[in-house]
Order: sequence, then C-alpha cells, then structure tokens
Amino acid sequence: MAQQKNEVQSLLEKAMFQATVADFWMAGLELGVIKTNQRDEASPKEVCSGIPQFIIGVKGLAGFLGTSVSTVNRWKACGLLDDATLQCGKVVIFELPKVIEILRVSDKKNKFNVKSKKYNGKESN
Repeated sequence: MAQQKNEVQSLLEKAMFQATVADFWMAGLELGVIKTNQRDEASPKEVCSGIPQFIIGVKGLAGFLGTSVSTVNRWKACGLLDDATLQCGKVVIFELPKVIEILRVSDKKNKFNVKSKKYNGKESN
C-alpha cells in the first residue's frame, strides 16, 4: 500500500511529457477510467450460446421463432426490429440476440397480441 502511494506521488511530481505509458496506465486505474478484466454481467456469447448469431430473411426468423411470416413482417414494418435488422437491398439479416432481447422487453399491446373477445370469435353485443 505504501509502495502504491509512493508511485502515485512520483507520478504527480512528473511533468506530462516525462510520463510513460505505464504512468498513464496507473493514473487511469487510480481514477477509475481503466477497468480490470473482471466483469459483473455475462457477455452476449454466454447468454446466447446455443443459438446462431445471425438469421437471414424474414422466413428464417419466422421459422426460428415459431411465428408466421406476416407477424415478422408486421414487426419489421412498424419499426420494432429496426435495431436488430441489417438490410442491403432485398437481403435482410437479423441479429438474433438483439431480436430476442427486443421481443423480451417489448410490451407492445395491439389487436394481435391482446386477448380480446372480438378476435377470439366470442364477440359480445
């Protein structure tokens, strides 16, 4: 501990142009600008280890999610999947971890996912 204080004190006494990369590194660690390799949150590869990273096409995403193609097209048209979509011409590529996160967080209520008597065939007067 005393050695660290001596290093910090010697770093403070140096002129800026005399500092080495190691000095800047130590200052960054002291100020909290540079963080060590310890991570509290899991990386996306650990969370989504058993699924592919990308899916090509609306039909591919619909097949993977078990929904209809029209549902995926509706999500894409209303902008729900914009952050997870890469498109070049007619080719659409979806980043699957982002799609799953968007759908997990999304609490969008519309006529297609709200349980309504009108759409269940039991419309009351």
